[in-house]
Amino acid sequence: MGRPRPCAAHRRPDRDALLASLALKGYLEQQRRYRAALSSSTDPAEQLAAFAVAYVRFAAEERALFDITFLAGLDTGRHPDLAAAGTALHDDLMPVTSHITTTPDEAFDLLVQVAAAAHGLALFQQQGLLPAPWDAPQSVAEQAARTARALAAWHTRQ
Repeated sequence: MGRPRPCAAHRRPDRDALLASLALKGYLEQQRRYRAALSSSTDPAEQLAAFAVAYVRFAAEERALFDITFLAGLDTGRHPDLAAAGTALHDDLMPVTSHITTTPDEAFDLLVQVAAAAHGLALFQQQGLLPAPWDAPQSVAEQAARTARALAAWHTRQ
């Protein structure tokens, strides 16, 4: 007959711990890629473009990690290392966006706008919502870069 299966309440902590471990791996890989992208230029608008490209490429190349990192529904209150890893993105990008804007609030707004645009493009690509030829990985990367540059330019004019 075999061993009885544990009830869902007993499986959940193990499942969450495994997912949290994988999500942390995803965050750390993203952080490595984002930092490399940011170091590719000294121009803040180009740094944001490189970040956006790295974001959509990570989503395409590491789909499972991307999905676990953003869609597993993990409670960062129960997994403080995930919260810290998420904060690292803020810490890496705020100095970049601060060179483009005049106030911390505007810098944060720009950070959120670029990250949200990259995230949206990544999800659109994953879900097949982009028509050909704009659904190709290189096209999505180019769109992410153009969007980041446009947002940086808009904030520069403000």
